Amino acid sequence: MKDFYQLDAAHMLTSLGLEWQVALKMTDVKLDLFTDIDMHLFIEKGIHGGVSMISHRHTEANHPQCPNYDSSEAFKYYLLGCQ
Repeated sequence: MKDFYQLDAAHMLTSLGLEWQVALKMTDVKLDLFTDIDMHLFIEKGIHGGVSMISHRHTEANHPQCPNYDSSEAFKYYLLGCQ
C-alpha cells in the first residue's frame, strides 16, 4: 500500500478513509475550502456517526498453571499473537 500509493494505512482510522485518500490521490482532485457559511453548515448538519469500537481486551484463562485455576470449570487457554 505504501509503496504503490505512497499512503500509510496506519494514518487512517478505517479502510473507507484509506479508500477516500487513494481516490483523491489517483484522480488528482483538489478540494477547495468552503467560503460560503451556508454550505459549511449544510455539510456539518449531514455529518453523523463515526468510529465506534471497544478497544479494551479482556480474557481469562483456566488451566492448572493459572493461579486462579478452577477445576470445576472447563480448560481455557488463550494465545496472544503480536506481529
